[in-house]
Amino acid sequence: LLIQVADSYYAVIEQAGKYYLARFNDNLEMQAKSTVTVLPYTAISVTEKGLLVQDTTNDIRLLNADNLAEAIK
Repeated sequence: LLIQVADSYYAVIEQAGKYYLARFNDNLEMQAKSTVTVLPYTAISVTEKGLLVQDTTNDIRLLNADNLAEAIK
């Protein structure tokens, strides 16, 4: 799943057996990676407050669209 928002692209990536949301530029260079692990099949919902994803405990998390940090803890 690849989502485009303005000039950024978002996709789930796998690193060391764990999955994260990552943000890429238009050259597909990674610009940010979430600190929370997500489900490999999570939906990525774009809102005006950030991106909604489902983490590995099945909770919905709101992430900042720029740095992919949790917007609300």
